[in-house]
Amino acid sequence: MFVIDELLFLASQALFFAGAIGFFRWFLFKDYEIKHVWVQVHFAVVFTVSLSLFELMFCEILDIFSPSSRWMNWKLCLGVMLAYIVFVLPFYQSYLLCKEKGLSRRQGVVCSSVFVMLFLWGFMQLDQMFALIGHEQGWFYMLSMEYAISRIGVVGVSVMAMLSGFGAVNTPYSHVAMFLEHVEEAEIARLRRQLQQTTAEIFAKKKRIFTQKKPDSNAGSSLFFWSSGDGGVQELETDVATLENFSRELFLELHELHEEKDRERKSKTLKGRVLNYCGYFFSFYCVYKIFMALLNIVLDRKANVDPVTRGIGIVLFLFAIDFDVEFWSQHVSFVLVGIMIALSIRGFLQQLMKVFYAYASPATSNHIILLLAHVMGMYFTSSILLMRKNLPLEYRATITEVLGNIEFDFYNRWFDFIFIPSALLMIAAIVAQRNIFSRARGYDKAQ
Repeated sequence: MFVIDELLFLASQALFFAGAIGFFRWFLFKDYEIKHVWVQVHFAVVFTVSLSLFELMFCEILDIFSPSSRWMNWKLCLGVMLAYIVFVLPFYQSYLLCKEKGLSRRQGVVCSSVFVMLFLWGFMQLDQMFALIGHEQGWFYMLSMEYAISRIGVVGVSVMAMLSGFGAVNTPYSHVAMFLEHVEEAEIARLRRQLQQTTAEIFAKKKRIFTQKKPDSNAGSSLFFWSSGDGGVQELETDVATLENFSRELFLELHELHEEKDRERKSKTLKGRVLNYCGYFFSFYCVYKIFMALLNIVLDRKANVDPVTRGIGIVLFLFAIDFDVEFWSQHVSFVLVGIMIALSIRGFLQQLMKVFYAYASPATSNHIILLLAHVMGMYFTSSILLMRKNLPLEYRATITEVLGNIEFDFYNRWFDFIFIPSALLMIAAIVAQRNIFSRARGYDKAQ
């Protein structure tokens, strides 16, 4: 039975790895040439292990595979993930940078080893910032899985909290029709004409500059243009620079108007109406989440019962219904964790692709992929720490045993502590953006 469980688990790993390679080739690197095969291999390994951790969480809920098989697979996946986060990715990224700088293989290995030592030193300095376990238990304990996860969780939970704060505010703002700005087609057409006129003026001035700088241009004509008040080359170049800045502002404003018009058009469709109602729900959830996070920090609350069991208990109490709470908590936990995992993976991959397309270039694409793989490993490892509290107590046993003596309540409080300012900053950014957008539209209409 154990052998069959392991073969099935390895088969799922092969599927995950193939999917990771496909995502890398057909989505992330579709516009770039793959020059370093090991870059995609390292990315695919981290992606595969991340999905495997979520697969094992499902196995705990549904009691798939034997307990000994699940325990060994937990240990194996977490060990591979920690090795990549702490050693493999920092070493390979620094080695790749050394090779690009023209260093030999030996010099690259030496420099990368020094960098890894510095990285480990900074990794251990988290003891000075947070009251984490193991800071007084010696060097041998620093090699344990428990020690590494407790420190990786700080960075990963911080990333999760910031993305959650952003999503909790941006999702309702993007879908609630109440936040839409009405945009007239005439306003878009007027701004488009203004942009075309500015572009034509830039082209005309550049043509005059090119004509005056030609070596065979008429000397008298050049002298006339140089000496005239508004025709000199330097003054023309200054005008061109000013007009180019103005055209960029016009283009960005036109782009924002098109996006707002597109949002308004989509809000009138069936999908838009459904998303509008969902947006109101998420608006309520955002306010509720901020309030509960503040309450958890102020009162230092600790959740002793998982949210699923507590929610079912409240419903039973209100409606006086009598049925098996333990049975239904298993199924509801499965659905809830499945939704959380799906949304977590989808949201992270969307942000990953946005970051990659925003900053990647042929010279930096490999380094950005390795950096994102590093963040992805921390993110999904920390997801296990936070999702654990959404499971009933009987499903937490193996996860708690594998992770060791970790202060899980610390990470829940740390998530709340980062989530609140992230959400508030996002609200402030949206308010400022709307004010700037409204003032710019009002100024353009007045012209």
